[in-house]
Order: sequence, then C-alpha cells, then structure tokens
Amino acid sequence: ETAPGAGPPMLAPKTHLNGPMPHDREDAGRSIPDQLITGKVEQPSMEVGDAIIIHTLLAHRVGDNETEKTRAMVAHVYKTAQAIDTHGNTRVMAELPVARSGKPAMTLNF
Repeated sequence: ETAPGAGPPMLAPKTHLNGPMPHDREDAGRSIPDQLITGKVEQPSMEVGDAIIIHTLLAHRVGDNETEKTRAMVAHVYKTAQAIDTHGNTRVMAELPVARSGKPAMTLNF
C-alpha cells in the first residue's frame, strides 16, 4: 500500500490536453521543468494490486518515498509501432520497445 509521501506517482491532471511538453530540464533527468506544471498535482493512495493507466502525454513522475519502508512498483509501457524517442531519454530502459516486428528499433547505451 502507498499514499502521499510514501512513493505513489505524482500526476498533473489534464496536462495531456496540452500536447507534448518539453523535457529540457537537465538537472532532473531530462524531465519537464517545474514551472510548466501550473495546476494541482495529485498523489493517489493505493492498495496492493491497484493499477493506474497513464496517458503518455500526462505529466507524471515517481513520487518521493519519505518513509522507512522500501517500496517497489512495476511499470509496463505499451507503445505503437510508430512510437519514437522525441526527447533523447537516456534513463535505463526508457523508450521501449527495444525491438519492433523482430527488428532492433534502438540501442540502449547504459
């Protein structure tokens, strides 16, 4: 289980309606600059087994875990065959799929 302050995702409602946002904040793993998120940010409380489906354009990030308990999550990323990396994401395993139709789509250099 998790709750605000215990590692749940941080979600900025309705930001997906604005279209793609720049990921040019170099000091935070090429993320969206804080000043572009002007509305409220929500952190859902969740029970074991809960799931969230997030639109790829919704501004989101991993929430901070301020507790003493180690927490884990699984992120499944589904993309169409037309998906491409548009912002040079260098995080480990970012911008999957690694292969499309059995052919390499990108190289991970980590």
